[in-house]
Amino acid sequence: MGITSPYPRENIIAGNYILADTQAFLSKRHRQQNKEILIRHSPGMGECFFVFKYSINRKNKKIFIRGL
Repeated sequence: MGITSPYPRENIIAGNYILADTQAFLSKRHRQQNKEILIRHSPGMGECFFVFKYSINRKNKKIFIRGL
């Protein structure tokens, strides 16, 4: 997913965490049609930013996960 780190083990842990979180989110999205997901990849200085935007109870909530 473009997560870069000088430490391969951290890459695997961060990648698995984001993958599991994305799968859980998409599973919820499958049940509720009013959810949307935006994943933005910002390469630069070896960092990636994943932005998940979805609505819960008519409120917008943003979760920022930073992969090192």
